[in-house]
Amino acid sequence: MITPRQKKQYQLLCKLDIDKYESKIKIKDNFSSSYMFLKYISDIPDTEEYYTNDIRIYMGDVTGLNDVSSSFDDRFYIDDRRREHIKEYFKNKFVVLTPCEEKGEETTFRGQDLKVMEVKQKNDLDDNFLEVPIFSPLNTVNANNFGEFYTLLKNKNVLGKIRNPWKNGVVPEAIIWKDENESYVFTEIDNESHNDFGMSFGMRSLNSIRMSNDWLENYYISDDVAFISKNQINSISMKINEVNDKPTNNIPTTSVNNSKENEDYIFNNFKKDVLEKYNLTYDEKDLINFHNSIKSNIFTVLAGISGTGKSKIVTAYADALGLKENGTFKMISVRPFWQDDSDLLGFVDSLSNTYHPGDSGLVDTLISANKNKNNLYIIVLDEMNLARVEHYFSQFLSVLEKDSKDRKLSLYNKSLENKLYNSHLYPADLLIPENVRFVGTMNIDETTYQISDKVLDRANVITLKKVKFSDRLNSNKSNIHENKDHNVPSETSYDDFLNDIYNDEMTFSDRQLEFFDDLNECINSHLPTVGIGWRTLNSIEKFISNVNHFDYKAFSDEDALDYQVSQRVLPKIRGTRLMLNEILDDDSDNGLFALLSKYNDLSEFKFTKSMLDKKRREIEVNGFAN
Repeated sequence: MITPRQKKQYQLLCKLDIDKYESKIKIKDNFSSSYMFLKYISDIPDTEEYYTNDIRIYMGDVTGLNDVSSSFDDRFYIDDRRREHIKEYFKNKFVVLTPCEEKGEETTFRGQDLKVMEVKQKNDLDDNFLEVPIFSPLNTVNANNFGEFYTLLKNKNVLGKIRNPWKNGVVPEAIIWKDENESYVFTEIDNESHNDFGMSFGMRSLNSIRMSNDWLENYYISDDVAFISKNQINSISMKINEVNDKPTNNIPTTSVNNSKENEDYIFNNFKKDVLEKYNLTYDEKDLINFHNSIKSNIFTVLAGISGTGKSKIVTAYADALGLKENGTFKMISVRPFWQDDSDLLGFVDSLSNTYHPGDSGLVDTLISANKNKNNLYIIVLDEMNLARVEHYFSQFLSVLEKDSKDRKLSLYNKSLENKLYNSHLYPADLLIPENVRFVGTMNIDETTYQISDKVLDRANVITLKKVKFSDRLNSNKSNIHENKDHNVPSETSYDDFLNDIYNDEMTFSDRQLEFFDDLNECINSHLPTVGIGWRTLNSIEKFISNVNHFDYKAFSDEDALDYQVSQRVLPKIRGTRLMLNEILDDDSDNGLFALLSKYNDLSEFKFTKSMLDKKRREIEVNGFAN
């Protein structure tokens, strides 16, 4: 007689050990009653005794198996053939389950709440895993970002409930905070407790390491827990322990790497290459501006007259990151005849039943970026406004505003996927991963098209300042930080690049928010269809927080606010003399000049005012300002 099953308050990651359990795959006439045994490969809580037997699962309990069960359940097959089909199905799969204790003549364990997952890397089959709880804005009380989660953790507050079973008092080896942009891993956990409202932790240290969400995709997630390899957790823990003896402040440790060192390496190499390797001369503020734009925005546009070195500055940046020689830097020359996204992405040839990617090479580059998520990719659309951007780049503009996991391009109709010979190489949907940055260069002359608000709303538009030719002789190369270890930079990984981005909670002051409210109202009162959206405001905030954190000597917080207003807001202010006359009038109390003077405690707005003066001159000459 078997007693009722008692569910354990934890889950296990399991696999089929063919060598050990092949003979124990039991085939029954009723397929749902067929069963086999699995070996668990994740740790059991210390409070539990290790199982003397492995875990029995019944085919009828495996969710989703009905879709493929015909090859198992066909009674015309002999048992050995049905057993082979089961082995073939499970050989490269893991099963997440909740163990249930059954007591009869001997104690046995049955798996319930089964979830089957594809093995992501072959060596995972030989690894051991740890169960790690994941907290996010969806399951955490009063925490919508990392800063708020850190405060809850620091004060030992209840964090929230996870959907998975968790035994009270069991201390995980790590916990994870995950939002839509990135993840933070803590490993210095002293104790755990929970009640009806959720879990709380006592911490030995609040140091953490920041990871991209792509990193988590390499492991096995079941609702609110991740099964992560022991080796990976041990490696993270060692890195965190390296900084535990260092003095800390009240700001959360977002990365165990020293961001200042990374900043010196990337930016100073960039500045050095621009001056020495490429023999170019730029205003240093433009270089800092471009560097921080790449860090804070997925799409950056460099604008200016022909011959100002827009393409060269991007090439020098890729060179400083070590991306030029390994295929992770892609320069695409835009053609004037491009009409829609098929010119960029490719098309389906219905006669040969094949998909032909565009000659640009963009699709192959994105596929490579998906396969190599620890590499940073920069894709350049050179002279992007030779054709209408909102036509050939339309899909991109739509998906770039979505969460990173939803940024999928449609290469062709999904119904055709099973009909195309090369769909295994080119699937219908293609994700734009987080490790990709887009840069556009555009000339401002009579041979090009004007950029639409849809583009401006998604990009930092940087207009490079004119530099006197004589400044090349006066450029002070001695100010470049020489780092002998990095004279020839190796490739900068995406994780290295992330460590150079300051992503801690940074909120505008009340005064800054008041400024943006008034700026938005001023613009909207003159141009009812133009304004500042949340996407733009969040991007500005991220840009300024990076400048603030890294303390550039040539680029202050005031400069950052000034440049962001001119780059993210002013490009939308365009139109005829009648439309813009009052908003650009420096004598008007309702114009932009008066507004900037009102908030001169935040910035002198020198660059913004110079751009406004340029628009006024355009109106005087052309009757229209871009």
